[in-house]
Amino acid sequence: MDGFPARALGGRFGGRNRRVENGVPREWIGPCDVVAYDPARLFAYTVGDRFDATPATRWSYLITPTNEGCLVRQEFEHLPDGLSGLRLRAEELDDAEVIIAVRREEIRAGMTLTLERMRKADEVEAALRALEGEDPPFITKLERRASGGIGLVGKPTGHARRAVGAGPTLESIADRLITALDEAADREPDPERKGWLRKTAAYLGNAGRDLAVDIGASAINRQMGM
Repeated sequence: MDGFPARALGGRFGGRNRRVENGVPREWIGPCDVVAYDPARLFAYTVGDRFDATPATRWSYLITPTNEGCLVRQEFEHLPDGLSGLRLRAEELDDAEVIIAVRREEIRAGMTLTLERMRKADEVEAALRALEGEDPPFITKLERRASGGIGLVGKPTGHARRAVGAGPTLESIADRLITALDEAADREPDPERKGWLRKTAAYLGNAGRDLAVDIGASAINRQMGM
């Protein structure tokens, strides 16, 4: 929020929530206040209740360095003063223990999913950092945040697509050219031009195809300084 940067003690942000109840998704945004901010060690915030934003819950992320990277532990706590929806329902019904047990499992599942997403995001960023210095480049653009993390990733280059077999190869381009010449010959009304197109397609379909691929590879290698 303006004037209260989230990456600082005392910062504020809107926390987006999503739950599916009886098959119907429900989304809402809760007011969050950063109560602990120690980069690479601890990040914690409280979420205000729906009435006057009194802190109702606290979420914490504790980070411990390891030889392989780090271990992230997520913690959740209901605070005594905030009036969460769960607390209101539990106070109204006799089977409060059942409601709390169900909610505990929902929270556990959500936390597990969050940590798994964090792990995957870290792996993706590590892979992007490894690709950053490649020449020729695999990514058209890669910009970093002020914190050093990657904030913007451009599209993969043609070199990247070819490297993983997702882009057009010289062989596939040659095959498409042969097909295009045959189709052009079918549409061509002039007999002389039709014959020229047929002969060109036939040549490229045989020995000429390998020659065209070799010439294309040589041109690309020269362009890349190889």
